[in-house]
Amino acid sequence: MKSSSWLQSYVELCWFLAIPALLQQHRMTVKRAVQGS
Repeated sequence: MKSSSWLQSYVELCWFLAIPALLQQHRMTVKRAVQGS
């Protein structure tokens, strides 16, 4: 079951890298929507 453990850590790493980028993109989208209205 070693293979599933490295896969799980890889997925966690992807989330760790992806979440800040998604939050930044969401923040920019909200800022643009607020300026548009």
